[in-house]
Amino acid sequence: MGTDSTGFILDTAWLSLCRIGIRSIDADHQDIHDRIARLHEACAARRFADCRELMIGLVSAVERHFRREEAQFSRVPYPNARHHADHHRHLLNRLTAATAALADPSRLPDHILDGIDVFASVLMTDHVALDMELRAYLTSDD
Repeated sequence: MGTDSTGFILDTAWLSLCRIGIRSIDADHQDIHDRIARLHEACAARRFADCRELMIGLVSAVERHFRREEAQFSRVPYPNARHHADHHRHLLNRLTAATAALADPSRLPDHILDGIDVFASVLMTDHVALDMELRAYLTSDD
């Protein structure tokens, strides 16, 4: 993706794919989407301080979202809960590593931006499939 912010890969179609019918989780998906978009824009504009701050906020939002989503696992007979939670850990580890890379100014913003694009791509593909599988086991809105 490089630094072309017009090529950002998460769009509103991604959000509609992620809707699982639990308002708090759907709101988390919107929040994560918005945070990634702002981070992508800040990195593309080479606003280093903003990149760092936005990345820290993104990690917190993703951690919060994963806790909220995993709380749903115990409410339903979801057979893929362990794999889904493992995927959460993997994504969070990638985000944490990207955040650590922000401490090295020589890597900003292009390497970070590429990492964010990879993270967003994984969210759009693998993780959306897991959330859609989870949605099949959820029957009520919060």
